[in-house]
Amino acid sequence: MLSSSFGARSFALAATAATLALAPVAGAQEVSGKWSATLVFSGRMAGDLRVEKAKKDDESQARIEIRNAAINTQIAWDIAEGVCGDNAQSIAPRAKFRQMLTSNDGSANVRSTVPRLQPGKRYYVRVFSPGNSGDDRSGMSCVNLSEEP
Repeated sequence: MLSSSFGARSFALAATAATLALAPVAGAQEVSGKWSATLVFSGRMAGDLRVEKAKKDDESQARIEIRNAAINTQIAWDIAEGVCGDNAQSIAPRAKFRQMLTSNDGSANVRSTVPRLQPGKRYYVRVFSPGNSGDDRSGMSCVNLSEEP
């Protein structure tokens, strides 16, 4: 009887340890995989960028919207790792960031699948005209992304 009681207790302890190992740590923050930025331009032009987890673990879905821009204007954009002023390389080839053409009301929006943004890292978005080099200083806008909890 002693050996079966000892075996049952060992099993119960092992099951409790496994449950604790899978339980979330107190105070640990869940990662949403969401990022955002409000785009700032000179004049009336404005915009927003939202980035969310995509279906694949290594991808994010980005949606950029522009308002009050000049009619029929081609607009390019990208995301780089770091903060505005770092003049960092884009996180993906420029072709991944689909360009926009503003409509008759000065608005444009596009969705693009981009590499997954990693929690805890810093990113920023640049908006520029397609003929421009797209560096941090010569673009229309450069804004740091905020990671959402």
